Amino acid sequence: MSYDQEPQEVPLVQLADVKPFQNRFKTIFKVIGKSEEKEVTNKNNPEETHRMSDITVADESASIILTAWDDDINLLEEGSYFSLANGYVNLFKSSMRLARGKFGIIEAEEADFEGNTENNRSEEVHEARRRRRNYQRDDRY
Repeated sequence: MSYDQEPQEVPLVQLADVKPFQNRFKTIFKVIGKSEEKEVTNKNNPEETHRMSDITVADESASIILTAWDDDINLLEEGSYFSLANGYVNLFKSSMRLARGKFGIIEAEEADFEGNTENNRSEEVHEARRRRRNYQRDDRY
């Protein structure tokens, strides 16, 4: 997609229906709780640090942990409603996590529902994808 094109519409998905590594979707959620902020150092540039926090979010169908970075931590106030467009689901220690990513957009929403914390999707254990080697093993030596 070039930058002069309008962004494509993404489907609205309930948290109960997300799958590992799913991307390009929109979801609306309520912020249930925040973990303590951690300071993380960039492994490629040790002088660059970021703040991160695991934030429990829920819709009417399920809850999941959203990994928030820097300014998103301040934006996501407990008890408030937000939408995440172009987000994705990744795995961290075999557990599903919701993430905004580089192209995701978090916006405040007008909504009124109780979050379903009984069905916590981050408690499910998933197998990580196997990484494929992109080289051939040479046994001639």
